[in-house]
Amino acid sequence: GGGGGRLVVGYVSADFVNHPLAHLMCSVFGLHDRARYEVVCLSLSPDDGSVYRKQISSEVEKFVDIAGMSALDVASLVRQMGIHVLFNLNGYTKGAFNEMFALRPAPIQVSYMGFCGTMGAPFIDYIVTDNVTSPLELSSLYTEELVHLPHSYFVNDHKRSHPEVLDPSTHPARSTYNLPDEAIVLCNFNQLYKIDPEVFDLWCDILKSCPNTILWLVRFPASGERGLLQEAKERGVDKQIVFSDVASKQEHIVRGVCADLFVDTVQCNAHTTACDILWSGTPMVTFPQRKMSGRVAASVCCAVGCHDLVVGSWEEYRLKVVSLIQGS
Repeated sequence: GGGGGRLVVGYVSADFVNHPLAHLMCSVFGLHDRARYEVVCLSLSPDDGSVYRKQISSEVEKFVDIAGMSALDVASLVRQMGIHVLFNLNGYTKGAFNEMFALRPAPIQVSYMGFCGTMGAPFIDYIVTDNVTSPLELSSLYTEELVHLPHSYFVNDHKRSHPEVLDPSTHPARSTYNLPDEAIVLCNFNQLYKIDPEVFDLWCDILKSCPNTILWLVRFPASGERGLLQEAKERGVDKQIVFSDVASKQEHIVRGVCADLFVDTVQCNAHTTACDILWSGTPMVTFPQRKMSGRVAASVCCAVGCHDLVVGSWEEYRLKVVSLIQGS
């Protein structure tokens, strides 16, 4: 191996570009202790000219563009560079290069951040997670050995990249988004595919029992708005739902201040969006399941000390939200 006695750590990703993974992780690569670690980033995507690409590539010792290279060629490059621990930051997401990991070019191969779940792959040894997201009693759901980070495994960069949110003069008025000042605003800014009938029923029940309450959703995608409003109409609450357009990252984060409470989706939680909403100062209620993708929001909530907003049943979810609405 290389590194002069140091551990050589490699990160492989298609997302060292303007992508949510880079938004979350852009400072991580440069924060390694260079006396102990040599950090290599292998990029599956060409340079997109973004600030994220620039930051990551300038802060690590070696940044290699491997876009378009064959799995065999990249595997031999990994061996040649003497990489000891190779991180897969894609898993089963767009642009992944799992066939290269299948060639086992590094002695230790690890899944982190990109894919929320087990890879079920004999060539991935460890998954980096935490004891809320992946408690030991659920370890049978993973083929990997669990590596537990303290607090939450789900890293973010908000403190460095979005300090403006902490300045009240940047906060928009509710009227910008057609939200009434006197109403209680519940929100969910996830992609609409994460909303299933069970959680939508619950939200509509809450709206029905609390008529001064609005549910604020995002046209993510716009084609989802009509169907959800039709479902809400059948439940008699369509007038209590407000949709907004997808916004730039900065606007998306700061407009979270206009909501009173984020109500999480259950089967697949808010992940990046959970960090966004908490950074804006708006609390969230979440109901963890067994699957990894249904536990991340609970992990993030616990890490910021909001244990009391993590509920254990549908009924507790409803009661918690209603009591918060009535208490305000």
